[in-house]
Amino acid sequence: MEKKILMLHSSSDLYGASLIFSNVIKTLQEAGYKPIVLLSDEGPLVDKIRFLGVQVILIDLAVLRRKSYQFTPNFFSTPIKTLKPKDFILSCLKNTIQ
Repeated sequence: MEKKILMLHSSSDLYGASLIFSNVIKTLQEAGYKPIVLLSDEGPLVDKIRFLGVQVILIDLAVLRRKSYQFTPNFFSTPIKTLKPKDFILSCLKNTIQ
């Protein structure tokens, strides 16, 4: 069974972090995974990833800033195994979407 991985990146340029991101995608493919990538807009990174045969979905992604995080004091005391990704994302975005 093919294992899919959803990957998000905030930039479509081809500088440091974006180059590493594309290298991680290639490494995951070589390890037998099927990455699916979400990016904010067209750019050189989109072309590079599509050249690897990876599905790219363009969607307006919010950029999270540290000042936007609204964690409760006990947020990270929750065992990771019981933490649902949806709850984590909603906690991070709480002030951003108001």
